[in-house]
Amino acid sequence: TMIFLAAVSSFGLYLYYYGMQRLSLSTSQIIEACIPVVTLLVAFSLFGQTMTGSQLFGAALVFSGTVLVSIWPKRLRPIPA
Repeated sequence: TMIFLAAVSSFGLYLYYYGMQRLSLSTSQIIEACIPVVTLLVAFSLFGQTMTGSQLFGAALVFSGTVLVSIWPKRLRPIPA
């Protein structure tokens, strides 16, 4: 079973990095910011973990930040050096 888990994890990481290579830097950073929220939701839905108020607040903060960055007008973003 350990070999199977290692193979599945390796394949998952391969797909993750394969996809990240094909995205823009800003899109991949938005996805990176959402990983803890997705982990929290998976732990809650699949494993029955309880969510604390601070975890819910943090998830809402991350989600609202990613939405804000996604819809923010590009002309108001700082120009990279």
